[in-house]
Amino acid sequence: FEAYLANGRGPFLRTGDLGFLDQGELYVTGRLKDLMIIRGRNLYPHDIEQTVTQSDPKTFRPDSGAVFSIDVADEERLVVVQEVTRPQRIDPEAVIETIRRTVAERHGVQVHAVALIRPGTLLRTSSGKIRRQPTKAAYLAGELDLVAHWSLDASKEEEAAHEAVASPQTPTPATPSGEGAVRIEAWLVREISRRMNVPPERIDIEEPFIRFGLDSAEAMALIADLEAWIGKPLSPTLVWDYPTIRALSRHLAGEETARPALRATVAAGERNEPLAIVGIGCRFPGAPDVGAFWRLLTEGGDAICEVPPDRFDVERFYHEDPSVPGKMNTRWGGFVEGIDRFDPHFFGISPREAARMDPQQRLLLEVAWEALEDAGIDPHTLAGTLTGVFIGISSNDYAHLQFADPTRIDPYAGTGNAHSIAANRLSYFLGVQGPSLAVDTACSSSLVALHLACQSIRQGECEVAIAGGVNVILNPAITINFAKAGAMAADGRCKAFDRRADGYVRGEGAGIVVLKPLSRALAEGDPIHALVLGSAVNQDGRSNGLMAPNRQAQVEVLRTA
Repeated sequence: FEAYLANGRGPFLRTGDLGFLDQGELYVTGRLKDLMIIRGRNLYPHDIEQTVTQSDPKTFRPDSGAVFSIDVADEERLVVVQEVTRPQRIDPEAVIETIRRTVAERHGVQVHAVALIRPGTLLRTSSGKIRRQPTKAAYLAGELDLVAHWSLDASKEEEAAHEAVASPQTPTPATPSGEGAVRIEAWLVREISRRMNVPPERIDIEEPFIRFGLDSAEAMALIADLEAWIGKPLSPTLVWDYPTIRALSRHLAGEETARPALRATVAAGERNEPLAIVGIGCRFPGAPDVGAFWRLLTEGGDAICEVPPDRFDVERFYHEDPSVPGKMNTRWGGFVEGIDRFDPHFFGISPREAARMDPQQRLLLEVAWEALEDAGIDPHTLAGTLTGVFIGISSNDYAHLQFADPTRIDPYAGTGNAHSIAANRLSYFLGVQGPSLAVDTACSSSLVALHLACQSIRQGECEVAIAGGVNVILNPAITINFAKAGAMAADGRCKAFDRRADGYVRGEGAGIVVLKPLSRALAEGDPIHALVLGSAVNQDGRSNGLMAPNRQAQVEVLRTA
């Protein structure tokens, strides 16, 4: 009890805890001895430990790791010690890469070392609390039960090799041209491999620099060395302006990624040219791909089923009388199998972020990739082009499930559930720079998305367009609403133009098409599935009700198209 406040009040017990006051409430943030100050930033171990365990929930259990700093060349550096649940079943390089990437993206700090240890070997107190300082001592003494270890520390031979490459005696390249971009790419791969201690073959030149674990200081140091190697001044912001190895290399070599120029005017012939559908991808009830969907149609199959128990308990919400509060008069729908299955690493997404992504976003990534494959287009070749993305999306069941519990909201919840991101994430993944928008016009959303894609091509905004729609049913709210409006068929079957017609049945799925001008598709030898000769959009205006159709308006939109 020898601690005094600045105004002389005291004495008080110094507990060793750190915290802050907010609106009269005290929040404890951690222990003073555990606080890390890395490049001027205060970092709390618990925050980063939570990020690490959430980066791959199948490999890491909650509260099974320790984060601390060590002194390297008079500077604090971050170390992660993490238990793995099944050491024999993991790919250590991939796991370590996920940790480094996720920490860099979430906290903007570079991980200096990662130690993966066997389950149950993390040092704890008798009450189960993590003992960070003893874990740090064990790490420095080499006493941890390691499964794998990675560190930024480079051998003296590697440092000497680097100095030889960067020395003034090393000839600098002439003004890059021809192979210039390739030479710069090779230099960047070599340099990032050395700095981040990552095998060169694991460095994807299309990935953002931050995914290699580079923080802002390391990125600026990289640009400084690149400047010395090239022999001309470079802006320190280049890694943000050109965020991938390929983009930066092409910029420096004067080989900017080819972009179709925006055309102020389009010739009448081009404006009226049919648009070719050159690629198709889909995931529908009873049809995981285009071939299966075609067979379902030609064989007259029926993919309607009772609501699966993994969506919601249909018995809880069903009643034959739809006027009963909170009830619906149908137990049927069309459902896609396996919407919980997704390979986040394939799309460069951490498992933690993927868990927060609306399954609609996940389906769009998968189905768009399949549509591009069907078109014979290597998705990687689209980076930097003015390819447009137009997505029809209306429901947001997953957002309701997540935001209903505020404690589950994390930094990925917003982007994981925003309709705009459904299109933007696809553009980001492909690296395309054409228009990217989500469209919500209710039942016509995907058709309007297709129309906007056609318009964008005809106006010269893009030369290739990815268009489609997605819908996933995860809770009964909308079905209950439609049941109250008398729109749901009790037997789950549509009976159009039939005296027995009593409503429709809801379904889910995703469909994507890839569009090109017909002349270009023919010139490039693309498969042509169908042609879009025309399209148009209008609104019913005043009809017999807000949801009632207007026959005359529908006639007019067909004539306009």
